[in-house]
Amino acid sequence: MSIPLEVSPVTEVITGNWRNSGRNNPRRARAVLCHAKTKTAPAPDRLRAWALHLERFRGHNKAAVALANKLARIAWAVWKYDTDFAAAPAA
Repeated sequence: MSIPLEVSPVTEVITGNWRNSGRNNPRRARAVLCHAKTKTAPAPDRLRAWALHLERFRGHNKAAVALANKLARIAWAVWKYDTDFAAAPAA
């Protein structure tokens, strides 16, 4: 499904598939969820436990979007407050 040709304010022609245009965060989050379920994944922490729990009860795609949202918020907070991310151990 492609979007129709559009002319942007700077007179560029934009074409292409809307599914593949800058929508990488959910794809990466799905990959993170798949890796979290493998035996080679690192020791469980709160974020991983939360994501796997959410996936069991809400489904893989909703969990992937929620994880992408949470990772974006974490990245913003790390950048804004200039701190390192410290994952808390799973309870």
